[in-house]
Amino acid sequence: MDWRNRIVHRFNLDKIDWKLSQRTESERKTVYIGVAVGVPLIIWLAIWQPLLSWRAESEQRYDSRAQTLEWMQAAAATIRAHRQSGKSGAGGFSGSPEQMITRSAAALGLAISRIEPSGERRFNVFFADAAYKPFLQFVDQMQKQGLIIESLTMGQLPQPGRVSIRMTLESAL
Repeated sequence: MDWRNRIVHRFNLDKIDWKLSQRTESERKTVYIGVAVGVPLIIWLAIWQPLLSWRAESEQRYDSRAQTLEWMQAAAATIRAHRQSGKSGAGGFSGSPEQMITRSAAALGLAISRIEPSGERRFNVFFADAAYKPFLQFVDQMQKQGLIIESLTMGQLPQPGRVSIRMTLESAL
């Protein structure tokens, strides 16, 4: 018994063998080559390739989450250090966030039109007519002092370099 007959009998392929026996030798070779190429290709496309894609996506999600975790741990350490040092922010201002906002604006020559508390740690701040460059310095100081800008609306005034501003600040500390 040759190798072909052993495979046919072992896997019970008599019906397939009967259909192939009616074909010419070149047709049978073509079918064998097609099966030899097609079965691994189907296995690759149906099983292996999706597994590789899933693994790559999982690794990417893991890396992204690891970076987020590192950032969160660094931010938490910064917040703990600020709380332990007793400072409200990098500028060394003490008092409420509202006082920090008022002092910073006054130090930069900005006139606040109105400050409205809109929660325990949130403030709406309005500038009717402010110089643009000092306002950018004000924003930088607020961020250094632990106040986060939640929203900012700025409108250009007719005078060059002058803007009207409405912003919401939230204390992160």
